[in-house]
Amino acid sequence: MHENEVKGGNEKLNENGFGNSVEEKFNLDEIGECILVTAGPADFKEMEKSLIYCNEAMIAIGTLRMNYMMMLTRYGRGKLTREQLEKKCERSCRDPRLIFREVIDLDSEGLLIDGEVPAIWVHLGHGHSEDGVSSISPSDDETDEFLPTERILSHLKGGEGKMWFALMPICHGRAIAGDLEQSEKIISAWGSVSEKPQWSWDELVEFIQWSQSPTFGEHRNSKRPDSKAEA
Repeated sequence: MHENEVKGGNEKLNENGFGNSVEEKFNLDEIGECILVTAGPADFKEMEKSLIYCNEAMIAIGTLRMNYMMMLTRYGRGKLTREQLEKKCERSCRDPRLIFREVIDLDSEGLLIDGEVPAIWVHLGHGHSEDGVSSISPSDDETDEFLPTERILSHLKGGEGKMWFALMPICHGRAIAGDLEQSEKIISAWGSVSEKPQWSWDELVEFIQWSQSPTFGEHRNSKRPDSKAEA
């Protein structure tokens, strides 16, 4: 990131997957095949029953899964060997696994799945940022001791592979997404537009609209018109 850029996520997806060329960012073999949802429902059935996460979260996850599959389809177009192409085609036939963890326990698996970094991470808990230090809640309980983003990134360094996308529809999500993107382990991230949203579903709707917009990513590293000032 250049010194004159405002720190924050929300980057444009290009035809390969993100604002910069995929080949410049990662090798497909580095990206896992799992979507991890943390600090929310225990499973998909519980999500379906939830008044808080139901429709918006399921649509957001579906949108990410669709973009993930599109990335697989477009990756390395016209540049892969026959062996690489066959491997990519086999992978394109497999849907990413959806895994739920109500609590992020960094003393156990944390965010890793069988020792690997998930392809996509959706955090439905809480976020905080103060004096330039961002953190997230390990669960949906905002009274829990928050985990500094720096500790999350240190944890991810111990896993194999890279994360394709992180979704933070939480308080101070944009600052958190910006901090996450500083890691070589995370390709791109999106954080909530509002600094202190009342409901996570509002930000999930904002993400869904943003991901489908023809002007996708125009606000990369710049404040959105409707962003709130630091409280």
